[in-house]
Amino acid sequence: MVTLSGQTFASRVAGSLLQAMGTPELVCHSVAGYEALALQLAGDESRRAALRARLEAARTHSPLFDGRLRAREIEGLYERMWARALK
Repeated sequence: MVTLSGQTFASRVAGSLLQAMGTPELVCHSVAGYEALALQLAGDESRRAALRARLEAARTHSPLFDGRLRAREIEGLYERMWARALK
């Protein structure tokens, strides 16, 4: 995935996900940069393979993909919100 950094929620989420997965080079800051990167990746099979390998490794090592951790974090947030509501 290549994304163009911008003002929309979707672009910010996509950029954050790419940062969290250790692939900040896939976040572009101009339309020209976005187009150039997309064309470079389209023509470079070995670079795409290297990115794919990094992303697959991130799935096993990145907290982003740790569902149990995410569930514990959101449960903690709910508990804190409930405690605040009771005050």
